[in-house]
Amino acid sequence: MRKALFTIIAVFQFLTYGFAQTNPTDSLYNQAMDFYDQKKFKQSALLFDKVLLSKSSSDPDILYNVSCVYSLNDESQKALKYLNILADNYYYSDIEHIKTDTDLENLRQLAEWKPLIEKVTKNKETLPKRRRTKIQKELLKTKNLLNADNGKLWNGNIWNDNILVLDENEIIYTLRNDLTNTSNDSLLFYKSVKEKTLLHVNTNQEFEGEQWAIVQNYDITPSDSCQTPIHELFHLYHSKQINIAGNIVEYLDNYKAKIFLRSEFEALRNCIKSLQTNNETAAKQFLNDAIYFRTKREKQFKNQNHYALELETLEGLASYTGYKLSAYTDLYRMAILELNGRENPTGLNRSFAYATGLAYGLIFDHFQIKWRTDLKHIYSFREIYNQQKTFKQSAGGKSENIKQRNNYYKIEREEIKRKLTNDSIRQFYKNLFIKQPVLVVHRDTSDKTYYMSFDMNSTFTLGKEGIVYSEISSSSTNPLVFGNFRTTGETQIGKTGILITSNFGKLTFSKPLKIEDNIITGENYVIELNKGWTVKQLDKKGNLEIVKE
Repeated sequence: MRKALFTIIAVFQFLTYGFAQTNPTDSLYNQAMDFYDQKKFKQSALLFDKVLLSKSSSDPDILYNVSCVYSLNDESQKALKYLNILADNYYYSDIEHIKTDTDLENLRQLAEWKPLIEKVTKNKETLPKRRRTKIQKELLKTKNLLNADNGKLWNGNIWNDNILVLDENEIIYTLRNDLTNTSNDSLLFYKSVKEKTLLHVNTNQEFEGEQWAIVQNYDITPSDSCQTPIHELFHLYHSKQINIAGNIVEYLDNYKAKIFLRSEFEALRNCIKSLQTNNETAAKQFLNDAIYFRTKREKQFKNQNHYALELETLEGLASYTGYKLSAYTDLYRMAILELNGRENPTGLNRSFAYATGLAYGLIFDHFQIKWRTDLKHIYSFREIYNQQKTFKQSAGGKSENIKQRNNYYKIEREEIKRKLTNDSIRQFYKNLFIKQPVLVVHRDTSDKTYYMSFDMNSTFTLGKEGIVYSEISSSSTNPLVFGNFRTTGETQIGKTGILITSNFGKLTFSKPLKIEDNIITGENYVIELNKGWTVKQLDKKGNLEIVKE
């Protein structure tokens, strides 16, 4: 089995910046995978039958997983059918995995297995050429889209030749022909780089003395419609005009803030759905509702809200631009998907901006609001709305009615219930990181070479102590830093994590289980120390610290 892991990844280059509400198919898929984990293969197969009736039947990860379940349920022909679809239509090429996956053991004695393996083997042989062809096509398509806009959206052409595609084999691809030691295939140039030279996350990174937009190979696909490379190229363009940290918005872990933000999401959904049915009166009403909830949240947390506005200016505008200039045609549908996908109550503190930026941008565009000015200031969607006299006339409605039509009380009940769970999680982390002995390391926050990537749906704010990241890893080739680390095993909020202060200057790990040479192993993490670093005891309590020798 190869489980699909759909996570939203964020990345930080320190002191610069570097799906939750599921639809019915997502729910069925998760239930099917739960039955698989429980070895209830018949129940899993029955649910996968339903999953395959949806558009998810075109998802390669799902097709592979369903093949495994059908094999385990003695439905060999169905398993082979979907494996052959993977090989024929999606050029599945992981020959090592398919030949050793124990879930497929039932199929290996069948006559149909050998020709399937031959196709997968051929796919692997032709993969490099097909990959280069795909990347070149998508990069040229991105370039043509941005050249067609020619700066109309943001008063400057967002295209930049400094865009690299990075694959899982540490090979980079670019249209630039002046990098050293590259090979070329038509207009595309490529070469291998050392491991950890670049972080495997979509973000802006430094490479060979220049800033580049880095996009992962798996996101350069026709189905992405160039949204991801445009998103990252916008960051490159934007960063030259303003420096925004884009840190996690800690107050959005407060249950009251979540109630207002999720209600705002609901109002934005209702607004866009009204636009889809050409009901402008309702759309204006729901836009007013969204601003109502936003105003409540921003006023109640006014001392911290500037972090939210910064993040919306950073990621919200990038999300809007990525979709607006992409090849997608139904942008309202994409906005709904973003609102649904980003509304994860455990990860709203960063993911919200991707959805709100796109939604407000499209809504303002529809009503011909001239909201896009320059990129040298922090944007506030509430202030933009309040400057429009047109909407003030239609902004009536009692607060009770606003709450009722946007499911406020349902959301409130959910968040109050979740607060009780979070209180228990908070107590667990206080015991783990404050009461128990720990391992700490202090780092130079001015170091711009140290990157961390994490699942933004797997964080937990622990007050002034910092933020707990349950799924996180670092990447740096700088031999002067302490080393690199990653979480391992079961990475789940309330069970594991690494505590990092808000200024990124101190990392706290649970006490190690084992220290051998330069490898430190904890219950759910591994640290690889660089040469010249060691672990010493801090105090009688048993606290440890990573220090230079």
